[in-house]
Amino acid sequence: MLPTNIVKEYTDRSKNLTSGDTSRNNKSAAVYSIIANHVVNEIVSINEIEKAFVGDPAYYKWKRDKNKPWIIVERSVDKIKRLGSVLSTGDNLRTFWGDGDVRNNSKFTVLHMSDNMVKSVKFDEYKKMFTSAEVMKYLQRKNPNISQRQLINMVSKDNINKTLKTIDAKSRKSIEDSVERQIAAYGVNNRGEGNIN
Repeated sequence: MLPTNIVKEYTDRSKNLTSGDTSRNNKSAAVYSIIANHVVNEIVSINEIEKAFVGDPAYYKWKRDKNKPWIIVERSVDKIKRLGSVLSTGDNLRTFWGDGDVRNNSKFTVLHMSDNMVKSVKFDEYKKMFTSAEVMKYLQRKNPNISQRQLINMVSKDNINKTLKTIDAKSRKSIEDSVERQIAAYGVNNRGEGNIN
């Protein structure tokens, strides 16, 4: 049973088809279209979920005939192995393996290793880039008629410090704060640890 509002929506959409098209304003064609759309979306959805949780089937191993290795005997052998962990409910876990079995020991050891946090090797370069960008934005706001060539010249490696000195202290502080916020992810925190792992 299909919802009438969906059938109506598909039928209304079909009115935009060319006048010679037999599917135009045709309810049965709309129903076929709804079913086809659902089937295709279902197939795509199943494939995408399978790829996300058990890996792409293109990388699965196939079972081949031992005497004639070019003959594929079973295509789903690797898939069945992978699906066990995904489809298992975990309701009936095996906790006892028989008397004296080492697997009965429920103690385990966990090793937790923290990441090596470092400062970016490009930190100083990024800081200059962010500073140049912020100064350019400031100059464009103050002088809307300034040309791109003048802006680039004013923030070049040779002129950026001179340009910064011409900016009032309050605006310069605002630019520096903005750059510090942007560059924080590439530098070190207040404990001297890097932010990149």
